[in-house]
Amino acid sequence: MRKLRHWLREIFDPEDFNNLDISLIAGSFNDPAVRSIWLNDCLEELKRINLELDKRILSGDVEVFDLCVRRKAYQDILEGVLSARRQAGQGERPNPKVQGVNLDRVTA
Repeated sequence: MRKLRHWLREIFDPEDFNNLDISLIAGSFNDPAVRSIWLNDCLEELKRINLELDKRILSGDVEVFDLCVRRKAYQDILEGVLSARRQAGQGERPNPKVQGVNLDRVTA
């Protein structure tokens, strides 16, 4: 139990968050290369987590809580990005000019 409390304290320690420069992080996302690298790193980490979960489950190891928490955190972050996109009004909008395909006008 003591180990778990220590682990949770390390995760949610406010000193770690106080050392982050949020304005620098936000400014970094203005660079498309940074966004691309960050997203690719997130996706690679999710793949690694899923593979490790599969390996642990198949080997009979029931200690998967740590990976499940990390995977859920990544999912929450990515869903937050989509939510922010919808709030900013940049969601996918249908093109009003395209009503469908007119098969009578299609030629081979």
